[in-house]
Amino acid sequence: MGFFSSLKGQLGRDTGRLISNKVYGNRHATKYQRVDNSKTIAKNLKLEKKYELELLEKEKNIEIDFLKQKEEIKNIQDKKTFVDQNLKKIIGMKVPNSKDGIIDNLHSLSVEITSNKWKDSEDEINKISNVYTDALFKKYEQHLVTLKSKFPSAVEIQYFEKQSKAFQKQAFFQKYKLIFIGIILAIIAGVGMLLEDEQPKETPIKDFFKSLNK
Repeated sequence: MGFFSSLKGQLGRDTGRLISNKVYGNRHATKYQRVDNSKTIAKNLKLEKKYELELLEKEKNIEIDFLKQKEEIKNIQDKKTFVDQNLKKIIGMKVPNSKDGIIDNLHSLSVEITSNKWKDSEDEINKISNVYTDALFKKYEQHLVTLKSKFPSAVEIQYFEKQSKAFQKQAFFQKYKLIFIGIILAIIAGVGMLLEDEQPKETPIKDFFKSLNK
């Protein structure tokens, strides 16, 4: 009777703990629940640490993006200042009356255009830079027209005309090369799809006759 009474008492105590844990929570929890709580706390601390690291990483990325934008804005402002200052010089350049003076200016403008080649217009800084190169080329064309009208027999005209056409091609291609590349890729993709559609497709009947011939 002593054994069964002891077992009965232990079962009663365990049942009482279970009910107490459910009703009163951690205040009357047993040591087993305290172990479970410690695991939960450790898990929560781990998640909290992970969350803090993610926040720090986001803050770091935001700071990097901010510095990049700040640098880009400064570069744009510097380029605008450069273009504005030099545009005044180009616009104010007068075409000389002498043949040698015109030819000297054409050579100088040619060197300046080559040093400031046209760039892809998708970028903001490149757009600003292209304004300056366009102004150089317009001044080049003005000198060339004057040379042809005042000194039509000058042998240098052929050279400068050839160079002018080369500049025009460069300007057109460099400004819109990304658009050209996109169009070319789209054409290639379209041709590929057409060729794929035109290929004869196997049918169950053809497969059946092929198997007979093997």
